[in-house]
Amino acid sequence: MLILYRKDNQIKLRVQSLEDLWHLEKIIRKGDRVSSLTTRKFVADSGSQERKKLFIKIAVEKLSFHRDMSKLRILGSIVEARPEELAQIGQHHSIDIGVGDELTVEKDRWTNYELARLREAEKHGKREKLSVLTIDDSSAQLFHILGYGLKEAGEVHARGLRKYRQVSDKARQDYYNDIYQLISSVDKLIITGPGFEKDRFRKYLEEKGKATKIMFEKSSSTGKSAVAELINKGVIDKIMRDSRLVKENKAVEEFVSSLAKGRAIYGEKEVINALKSGAVAKLLILDELLFTHREKIDMLSELASRTGTELLFISRENEASEKVKAFGGIVGILRFSLSKS
Repeated sequence: MLILYRKDNQIKLRVQSLEDLWHLEKIIRKGDRVSSLTTRKFVADSGSQERKKLFIKIAVEKLSFHRDMSKLRILGSIVEARPEELAQIGQHHSIDIGVGDELTVEKDRWTNYELARLREAEKHGKREKLSVLTIDDSSAQLFHILGYGLKEAGEVHARGLRKYRQVSDKARQDYYNDIYQLISSVDKLIITGPGFEKDRFRKYLEEKGKATKIMFEKSSSTGKSAVAELINKGVIDKIMRDSRLVKENKAVEEFVSSLAKGRAIYGEKEVINALKSGAVAKLLILDELLFTHREKIDMLSELASRTGTELLFISRENEASEKVKAFGGIVGILRFSLSKS
């Protein structure tokens, strides 16, 4: 994310990655004003349809993040348009934001959380991205580690790797060539998997002189399970110490373990009371509540700020979010056990 300028309660931004769109989905809320250059369909005098460019500002009513299309769709009613004759104030319109687009977000008040999220997006946009390749003798999968979770970036299947119970050298070479093409454009890479296939592929890369900047780690499985294993072992954390995905997973696991010790709390009323008493060390909130329960989340955020409570929103795209959702979407890790009275 690139912050182009900030004036009063307006911030102009340029989207630089898919992850930026995910951050914007958490920052922009109902009632905010978003403006950007966009296009609308018009019927020409000849009867044919044509698209014309115009500047539009809308009052936000709804957001939808389309990862497959790499678009953030912002829907709302028009409050300003230029040229004025191309749009009617009050009409509903959608603005599609993609990588490379610029937009201005205007709020009545920017919260500390929202500004911190913008700074995080700006910081992460400047660093190299980490990917993980999981491999065995049947397939290899590539995942990008993003703030909102794992993005599946491609998969290669071994074709005829075993023939008449003998390993086919040509089949293995073809398999490795396909994997090499898959990983050719990544920044940082960890290769992991069970058995010896990982080691054989390492030798293949060494012969090409391409193994020096790649990390190799053991895992007992492949796919998402292997990546989760690396996260739990702290491997990802060593490389990406400020990774949101790692922070979220650690916080959720801390909540689960603290619950068994009587040092965690859940339930809206219970969490609010614990916050007011200064007992909550970390407050975990399911991020989808940012849009559906804005006033409640603002109140909880303010309470957390006043009591020195660390606030962390858990992405619904992160599998760990299911554990928070099971307890109502708002949970806390306590500084000390609360007496049961």
